[in-house]
Amino acid sequence: MSNCEEFSISTFLVMTYFVLRDLDKAITAYSKVDELFSFWRQTDVEAEVSLAGAMDLYSKDLGGLSTVDSEWF
Repeated sequence: MSNCEEFSISTFLVMTYFVLRDLDKAITAYSKVDELFSFWRQTDVEAEVSLAGAMDLYSKDLGGLSTVDSEWF
């Protein structure tokens, strides 16, 4: 096996595998965040449903949920 082939097998392909695996994890994580905060780009009715999901998740961090709801709309 030549030095180039050995590098390709032992280093480059391994690094490529880890980069692709980590990108897949990042895409999955960002998809969940995108779904949670999708109310930023939706119509009023769709936004109300999405905002309710985000408010449920962060209810401990938000003071009054009715205040958040009324300020958003």
